[in-house]
Amino acid sequence: DIKFGTTVYIKETSAPTGYQLSDEIVKVMIDEDWIDGDDQTRIVEVVNYLIPKSPNTGSNVDPWMFLGLVGISAFVLAMLSGKKKEAE
Repeated sequence: DIKFGTTVYIKETSAPTGYQLSDEIVKVMIDEDWIDGDDQTRIVEVVNYLIPKSPNTGSNVDPWMFLGLVGISAFVLAMLSGKKKEAE
């Protein structure tokens, strides 16, 4: 039981999926205003913040395509190098 005149601290212990857990601690005094106030007096609001989505920093390039281009480039360079030696 919470007695009159008691100070209560409210902390969010779980958050909805996709939202950050708040580290805010709300201090509430159980006094005349709390007991005799209207419903709006007894509302404690906690703002939920979405967890930011991390941007896609990767590449959509297929690694096999990249390796293929490197292989073709190496082949072309080898061919050009061979032709240069033949011309000398």
